[in-house]
Amino acid sequence: VEVLPCGEVFAALERARTGEGDRMVRLADGRGWVFETRGGVQVLREMPAPREEHGVWLYEVVCPSGMLFATAPDVTAPRGERHVPSGALVTGVRKLTPAGSLIMY
Repeated sequence: VEVLPCGEVFAALERARTGEGDRMVRLADGRGWVFETRGGVQVLREMPAPREEHGVWLYEVVCPSGMLFATAPDVTAPRGERHVPSGALVTGVRKLTPAGSLIMY
């Protein structure tokens, strides 16, 4: 038996109803099924899907101290070693807003 950590966000492929009337979802990564409702009580909350855009966007670094690029689209991700000075222009080709987040990367 595996316990999902509180706050884990996962993708689900399928939703089904049990004989007792509870709902279950099948995890996309193959780990199995988890209850969405148990005993009539909601135990999972469906999150909106991540929003992703592809294109070409030009940005100017306006922070006086410049910036470092993150290694992944996550505020806690390590920063790379490449320093981009204030006033530099950078080109973005992908914008990502994680599910349930207000932050765009």
